[in-house]
Amino acid sequence: MASLRATFRLPGLAKVATRNNTFAASAIRAYSTKPQGLKDRLRELIPEKREEVKQVKAEFGNKVLGETTVDMAYGGMRGIKGLIWEGS
Repeated sequence: MASLRATFRLPGLAKVATRNNTFAASAIRAYSTKPQGLKDRLRELIPEKREEVKQVKAEFGNKVLGETTVDMAYGGMRGIKGLIWEGS
């Protein structure tokens, strides 16, 4: 409530003070943690995805997908037409 009253009494000064405080807070927030790089993120994700692919291949590896198998799809797509896609 006091800040609201100050805004009406000294509108220019209150706006400058509020703007500076907001800027300082956002600057602290922006530099408080190190941003995660792409390589670091990939180091986290690749082992998880590798395990997921191993599980799919173990469970469905010899299942037939038309004229192909799951192992052929994950094994490099040689000689087949296909696309592995993970929808979100």
